[in-house]
Amino acid sequence: MIEFLKQRLEKNKETWYILSVSFGKEQDVKTKILNMQRDIGLLDIIAPEPIKDAESDIYKYFLGYTFLKLFLTVEKYSNILELESVFRFLGSLATINKRHVYIPYHVSDKDMRSVKEYLSGRKILEAKNAIKINDRVIIIKGDLTNIKGKVIEINKSQVKVLPEIFFQNVIVVPTTSVAHCK
Repeated sequence: MIEFLKQRLEKNKETWYILSVSFGKEQDVKTKILNMQRDIGLLDIIAPEPIKDAESDIYKYFLGYTFLKLFLTVEKYSNILELESVFRFLGSLATINKRHVYIPYHVSDKDMRSVKEYLSGRKILEAKNAIKINDRVIIIKGDLTNIKGKVIEINKSQVKVLPEIFFQNVIVVPTTSVAHCK
């Protein structure tokens, strides 16, 4: 199992990874990882803080996640996972010798620039006034790229879309753009 994980991890260079952590413990995990900085070769870390959006009573975003940039090895992977309040690296689940292990996804610098812009409040919704309630739209940026849905609510900073593949409302945050479907 370790050899398989080692091969998968060492294909990547220094890159971003996402940790799933206990909700509300993002800053604690960040502090613990910063204390390990020399041992793990940490290049950057982002642990979003809860910010309540006054207009919508929605807490912004990425809570329960911490973003790390480093060259990840099996030893670093194991050391980080041993930290209190860390659940796992986001990734695909693999079964190796009847044991389950997550192979971490890496996140591109381009995607992390969008995350940083969004968290700093500089990124604004690109859809503007062209989109109206009940419009059928396609999401053209973000995690739900190429998903079609119906606009059910709009406010200054976000569009709420009911995706066709889900049966629940999803908030399309400012880092995600939508466009009319044809």
